[in-house]
Amino acid sequence: MTPDELARAAIESLSDEERSRAVVYMDDRVLEPGEEVEIDGGRVEIDAPTVVAFADLEPGVNWGHRCRYLLVDAGSGGVRAIDAQFPPFLRGTPPGLRVVYRAAGVPDWAVADT
Repeated sequence: MTPDELARAAIESLSDEERSRAVVYMDDRVLEPGEEVEIDGGRVEIDAPTVVAFADLEPGVNWGHRCRYLLVDAGSGGVRAIDAQFPPFLRGTPPGLRVVYRAAGVPDWAVADT
């Protein structure tokens, strides 16, 4: 799947209400089976080529708050959602992370510098 198709799969996995206020970030890297991604201090093993997206469901609210990691299968576009409290950029923005969706009305200051 193309990067745009993967981003669309991540965005479409959110409810209409979530999309009305969210910011969605996506990492450009494709993780391979056996690699791990850190989520809220825990590790999740990847079982298929996967792109990691992150949905800030309450932009502008200090951390921690409702957010979701979206593990998008790079081949099928299937999404595995993991609810969380903390973003991947508490200690700096990971290289390759970019905004792929921003709801209308989300102020600039509420979007992580990518």
